[in-house]
Amino acid sequence: IRDIAHRSDIPKWLKDDIKHNLQNKLHRCAGPEDLVTAERIWNNCKDMGDISGAFKEQMWIFMGELKEFFNAGGLDDKINDAIGKGEPDGAAKPLMEAFFHEKHAGHAQSRLASLGKLRQHIKDWSETVEHGEVMQR
Repeated sequence: IRDIAHRSDIPKWLKDDIKHNLQNKLHRCAGPEDLVTAERIWNNCKDMGDISGAFKEQMWIFMGELKEFFNAGGLDDKINDAIGKGEPDGAAKPLMEAFFHEKHAGHAQSRLASLGKLRQHIKDWSETVEHGEVMQR
């Protein structure tokens, strides 16, 4: 965040906002509330034409890293991440995709049924792999 706060291609008000409300707080005692501050800063500058694209790209990357650090990604992010990594196993992919679809388009009953199938598969899978492998995932 220090590199982002001290860029030469952003206005002083933005540098000060990042430095005083995010950078100093992160250095003292990082907490999930810093996600709210980062999102506020992002929302204040994302559509401004006088803010460089390079800054916006770095700020977006930083926000993703901050979410990952606090394990604050949403369920959609976690499902997509697991699908991309092929976790927990190949047979789970269609179950995750089905749940993802039902989560966004299905009714409550179909969402619960899809979630139940996915949970059962993960439970069964976790009982077949070595203990250390499950703990890492």
